[in-house]
Amino acid sequence: MIRLSMLQLRVQAITAAVALIAFAVLLAATGPHLASLYAASGLRGCQPASCGQRANIFLQQVDSTGPYAAVYPLSIILIALTPAVTATSWFMRGSAHRL
Repeated sequence: MIRLSMLQLRVQAITAAVALIAFAVLLAATGPHLASLYAASGLRGCQPASCGQRANIFLQQVDSTGPYAAVYPLSIILIALTPAVTATSWFMRGSAHRL
């Protein structure tokens, strides 16, 4: 019984692992630069009166530098497609009758 469960879980587990690895690579590639932009913006210790202006400057810097304009839509697509791929593989294996 456990072997059958593991066989049915294999495709979903591989899909989830690939999505997790993709996000890890994305964060590893963009994280240090984004952290340096955040540290340089002064948002960490700002007072409520000046946070809005500093946040706008930070967001403008993020939009103007690096690959962030393309990374955001790609991450949304990846988040949306991962469950769809998992469900499609589940339906194709004939497990839909369990819904």
